[in-house]
Amino acid sequence: MQATLRQGGAGFKDVVRVTIYVRDYRPEMLPALRRVRDKYIAGGTPAPASALIGVAALFHPDVLVEADAVAVVPPTVQAR
Repeated sequence: MQATLRQGGAGFKDVVRVTIYVRDYRPEMLPALRRVRDKYIAGGTPAPASALIGVAALFHPDVLVEADAVAVVPPTVQAR
């Protein structure tokens, strides 16, 4: 995700929303998931909106967690 944000001229500080999909989610997983999320995106002010969605399966059987994010970056070239 960090590489994709960089390609768009953004970083985790520019993330305004994140959605995390967790295969076979159980409530006891929440503290660990929050620690990982906060390591990357909770440092911003304000913190981005976030959602956690438990799912039965993801795109590959070995994948346990998938995330997507929306970042807002101001334009770098002034409109003419």
